[in-house]
Formats: sequence, structure tokens, C-alpha cells
Amino acid sequence: MEESKNHWCAIKKHSKSVAVRKLKAFVRFEKVVLLSPEEITGSLKPLKMKTITSTSILLAFLLLFSTSSLRAQDGNAMHHKDYIGENPTADADIKVVSDYTNAVVSGDLVKAKSLLAASYMGYGPGPVDSANVNKEMQSWETNYTTQTNRKVEFITQTFRVLNGDLQGNWVSVWGTYYFTTDGKDIKLPYQSTMHVTNGKIDRSIIYFDLLSVFQKLGYTLTPPAGNK
Repeated sequence: MEESKNHWCAIKKHSKSVAVRKLKAFVRFEKVVLLSPEEITGSLKPLKMKTITSTSILLAFLLLFSTSSLRAQDGNAMHHKDYIGENPTADADIKVVSDYTNAVVSGDLVKAKSLLAASYMGYGPGPVDSANVNKEMQSWETNYTTQTNRKVEFITQTFRVLNGDLQGNWVSVWGTYYFTTDGKDIKLPYQSTMHVTNGKIDRSIIYFDLLSVFQKLGYTLTPPAGNK
């Protein structure tokens, strides 16, 4: 399927193949582990030699030098405060995000659109899903035709990224979206993070479990032929 029509989940009974394609959201985590000198030395197997040679002495010297370097580098490692700081406009930015969230859920698209920057882009829940201002508003208009009893509960937290591609003020939203569709009550937990600049949301990323919604609506997953 093309990009997801909305960030909250416009529920319509598409074909199973379309539903499956929308569920292909992948998240990659990378982990860097810095071993301690004890872990490094403990991982080395003893040299099976009856006598100490010049090669083994050199190896021991290099090992000591490398572990000493690790200690020095660890002392200069970046800390949280080096790249994350307090948002100086915290209250104002939280209000913008809260007002936008309540506006789209209540059906006030005029107010919602006024809180988005002209350059706004939203991403998620899938890795290729995105929407500009117009597409975002259109997706909510579609939601209103299939969803009733809409309401939302959420809490917020804000921070500032000090440098890099993500630099700026961000507001994180941890919430639950409720609605009724096809006679079924849906409870949809979600996490959204929005970038606010000069009182406007210009970027957002949202994550939620779309599979659980389809299952509540009666959809099932069928393995490809031949798979057990």
C-alpha cells in the first residue's frame, strides 16, 4: 500500500493483502558495548607455551596499553547533557501539541491545521509512511466518516536536542486513542513525538500497533502457501 493515510489509523476494511502490507513496520536497534579491561583480559585464552617469548611479551604490552586507552576514552565519553537539554519554551510547546491533538480528535480541522507549519511532514507508523499538511487533514476527514465516539487521553514530556539532524525542541506524547468503528470499540495505545518551531509543529513521528486493530475488526493473518 502507499503511505499510511493517517497517523492515528483510519480504519476501513481493505483487502487482507493491503492490511498485511501496512503492517510491515520495522525498527532497527543498534547497540555499542564497551568492554571493561577485566572482560577483555578474561576473554583471551591462555597461551599454550612452556616459555615466555618476545611475542607474548609484546602482546601483553599492547593489551595493557589498549585497556589504559579505554579507561581514558571512557572518561571523556559523551553524557546526556552534552546532546539533550531542557526546552526553554516547554510550556508553550506542550500547549501547541496538546491543542493539536485535541483538535484533530474533536473534529476541529481548522484549528488543527493552524498549528501545523507549511513545511510539516509526519512519519509512521511504517518506515515509508508519510504525510504533508494536506494529506494529514484529508486522512482525518476520512477518519470522521468511519469513526465515532472519538476521545484521547495522553501525557506529555519535552526536551531539546542540542545538535545534529534532530536539533530543536521536541514534545513526546504517550497516549491512548479511543473510537468506535463497525460497531466495535477500539482502544489504540500510541506514542508520538513532535518537533515544534516558533509555535508550529513541523515534524512528527508516530508509532502504534495496527495489527491489533485489524484483529479486533475480524481480520486474520494467513501464512503464504507452503509455509507451515
